[in-house]
Amino acid sequence: MTVVSLFRTNPIPTKMELLLSLDGQEMNGFSFKIRKSNIDENELEIVIWYEEDIEVQIRKLFSDDAFEVVEYLRNRGQEKVIKRIYSFINLEKGTLEIYRGTDYVTEKVKKLIETFLKVELRQVYINPEKLLKIVQDNSLELRQATFKYVDDLYYHQLMGSNLQYNESYKKFLESNPASIRGISIYPNIRYLNGYKYTVNIDGDRGSIKIMNGTMKWRPRLEVRQIVDFVVGA
Repeated sequence: MTVVSLFRTNPIPTKMELLLSLDGQEMNGFSFKIRKSNIDENELEIVIWYEEDIEVQIRKLFSDDAFEVVEYLRNRGQEKVIKRIYSFINLEKGTLEIYRGTDYVTEKVKKLIETFLKVELRQVYINPEKLLKIVQDNSLELRQATFKYVDDLYYHQLMGSNLQYNESYKKFLESNPASIRGISIYPNIRYLNGYKYTVNIDGDRGSIKIMNGTMKWRPRLEVRQIVDFVVGA
């Protein structure tokens, strides 16, 4: 599963500003390294390294035996683990992609980039009209639609194959057009390995989640196609 949080940067930094102000910087346990993108001269890859307490990491992997594993490692002097986050900044469109869901670590990365580059990063907001445009223009099939604040429910979900043709979905959408806040689709992109997969798009969080059990990371070219139609909707 791949999760990408999307931001817009204001102003858009230059390549020289990125190299001078961000490349090689370290602060609060985070370090930044900039690399050239392999697919676009207007894109740069930002690799972020940070330390995480070993107990946090172990609990993610061994929930039942976390205490014993942590004690074993700490007795051998292991207190921290080094984690890596990938991100990409587009200097033409002014977008930043952080390959991580919305959480406190993503927020720390966001604030550090703002500090080093002297820019403002705003989470991408995808309104109902844009979500429906994505369904119409960029999807092979709608698999799920999430509505918010309908009939006293915080979330209401409709699921099914080819949901865009489902009469119940059409009626619900017609009654609540401004409440749709998330969609799951088969994206209409060029697949490098030939098979399709589901992508969840969260309008409020400005994030995409690529659901594919066979690969943790999707090829960059596939992710880039999805990001382009989400931010360009």
